[in-house]
Amino acid sequence: FEWSEWATSISDEIALDKGRERETPYYELWLRAAERIITSKGLCTADDLREVTDTVIAEQTHDHTHAP
Repeated sequence: FEWSEWATSISDEIALDKGRERETPYYELWLRAAERIITSKGLCTADDLREVTDTVIAEQTHDHTHAP
């Protein structure tokens, strides 16, 4: 993709987030912008991205603590 596509996508995400009660962390806006480009280019579907996200989250979930 072209740099201008990225600039537009991230700018759109930032604009959509403005004025919300709780500001979204920049890395989440960056991720949304990247996902938008990926799906718009047909590299994968939104369902594919959701499936991978769910898998990663499930692998990070555990039943123990890291406290001493």
